[in-house]
Amino acid sequence: MKKLIVTLQLLLVFFTAVAQDSTAVFFSNYISPSLIKQHLEVLASDSLEGRETAAPGMVKAANYVSSQYEKLGLPTLANGTRFQEFPLVNLIAGMMTIDTRKKSYKQSGDFFFTDNSAELQLEATDIVFVGYGIVDSTIGWNDYSDVDVNGKVVMFLEGEPMKKDGSAQFTKSGAESPWAIGRQKKIQLAKDRNAKAVLFVQKDYKKNYERISRWLVSGRLALPDEEAKQIIPVAYITPEMANDFLQHAGYTVSSYEKRITKKKKSFALTLNQDISITSKISKTSCRNVLGYVEGSSLKDEVIVISAHLDHLGKRGDKIYYGADDDGSGSASLLAMAEAFVQAKKAGKGPQRSILFLNFSGEEKGLLGSEFYTQNPVFPLEKTVANLNIDMIGRLDSAHASNPDYTYIIGSDKLSTQLHRINEEANKFCCNLELDYKYNDPSDKMKLYYRSDHYNFAKNKIPVIFYFTGIHDDYHKPTDTIDKIDFDKTSKIAKLVFNTAWQLANQPERIVVDVENDFKE
Repeated sequence: MKKLIVTLQLLLVFFTAVAQDSTAVFFSNYISPSLIKQHLEVLASDSLEGRETAAPGMVKAANYVSSQYEKLGLPTLANGTRFQEFPLVNLIAGMMTIDTRKKSYKQSGDFFFTDNSAELQLEATDIVFVGYGIVDSTIGWNDYSDVDVNGKVVMFLEGEPMKKDGSAQFTKSGAESPWAIGRQKKIQLAKDRNAKAVLFVQKDYKKNYERISRWLVSGRLALPDEEAKQIIPVAYITPEMANDFLQHAGYTVSSYEKRITKKKKSFALTLNQDISITSKISKTSCRNVLGYVEGSSLKDEVIVISAHLDHLGKRGDKIYYGADDDGSGSASLLAMAEAFVQAKKAGKGPQRSILFLNFSGEEKGLLGSEFYTQNPVFPLEKTVANLNIDMIGRLDSAHASNPDYTYIIGSDKLSTQLHRINEEANKFCCNLELDYKYNDPSDKMKLYYRSDHYNFAKNKIPVIFYFTGIHDDYHKPTDTIDKIDFDKTSKIAKLVFNTAWQLANQPERIVVDVENDFKE
């Protein structure tokens, strides 16, 4: 009798699981190719201008997604909207100035900054020129010997001392030493000595500036960083600007270098020169969009399904549409939300809650997901897993003969249970080829670290990243809707839905049972 009871219990669990899987498959049919296409026609349209973070097109995209969640009857958050606003700073180097009593220097023409993440206003009465800014006991060289730079502006040259024949002084072979490209080490030496700012003399200033000028002009968005106030400001300057300062000691950059070559010995110069450095930062904001489907008996626990809504915007008159990256994921979220809502209306809603999270700022450095995990709307300790979708609408060259595939990344990095559930869901619903190529720790592309799921993984929340590979239109204006395979996209979205369904409805929450040190 006891064996019979156990057998009946196991059969009950089995048939319950099968019934749940069948129910999931039924409601996943709402995730149709036509519905995904309907949403993507808006998200990848001309009017949204490439959905660049904090740009008007991105605001339109966020409003559209919110309106679709509203149509589905999804509730607003505590702030009365479906948005999570987050602040940004625009690191535009052109908002910095350098002045002396006799001359004002021009950004781009005379100098550039690559880090302008905090407002500052500093003044100094001396500039201390420390040659190449090198301290290395192994070769007996110290550009800071017998000089105090505490609270002062430090100036030094790029590279390292050279011999008359053009070979390097620091190596027997005459080959360049690590100091030839030791930019950060030099800056850190100045910071360690409490320098107020650094003027880094660039021998080939024009080439260096042109290499990053587009980035400097357009700026770089970042989350506000209180620690940035402690970062030493570094200006990269022309030799001519350095000569203006060195003339107070009777030198030019060229004559100083010749002296070093001849004497093979370092010496510093204190230049009596008033200098003022001013930085102003541009502040803006953007928003994540949240669609919340409340669960029933286990509603306090949440499964996050995510995709990033932003793309690259416009460059000149060219729109970077981002139909695949990540319009395909964002449109799929809206279709999955429809499926969960229909299940709930039929009395088959999830036991755990589902949070659809459309991130902004992914293309700028995973900013939206970083902000969310630092300021979660729902507690991270109650977040069961993150299923993240980024680019699921195209084929890569490795799968030209079989479109029914998806790369699976990260499924086993923290939870073997999550990995198993995803594979079982695939067998029951979709029969896709699950390719683990990019899940390999030796993957040179390091894709595990390159989309929004990673900010959840860093917080020990199990994740899966669904992805179909890089294609020739990646990050180009030609990533357009006409190239999307909607049948394929809907199949992958159905897999995500079925995996989320199982996570939401099984009695026990999945556990973290794998250690991961997250070393890149």
